[in-house]
Amino acid sequence: MYKLLILAILSLAIISCSAKDYPIDDGLVNGKPSWYWSPGYEGKLGGVGEAGFNVYGVSEQRKLATSRAIEDIARQKGLTVSSSQAVSHSAASDGTASVNIESYSVHTVEGMTISARVRQVWQDPSTDRIIVWATEE
Repeated sequence: MYKLLILAILSLAIISCSAKDYPIDDGLVNGKPSWYWSPGYEGKLGGVGEAGFNVYGVSEQRKLATSRAIEDIARQKGLTVSSSQAVSHSAASDGTASVNIESYSVHTVEGMTISARVRQVWQDPSTDRIIVWATEE
């Protein structure tokens, strides 16, 4: 079982490294990144989630924004969200480099699972709100 888990993590790391890079926004449109206004990318549905201050810290703020982005994708498909889950895996190949892979899935009332990938995280400098852009896998 342990070997299978290591193989799965390394496979995901290789896939992540070979995946096409998504564009990084250098400019803003109406004070927000352009993907905020048009979150779809290469024919895939995209979603945007926002979260304000969280008493448990920035990591919880980011998790909430991510969950909302994926729920946005589910809503566009006409689905009702029942629960969401975030999984983070880290693997070091030779002790000098590490890969962090984050995958997210949302389970719907209809019994479907929506998997998504976070493409970009942006923090609004004027409000400190974290805004997450995710696209479906």
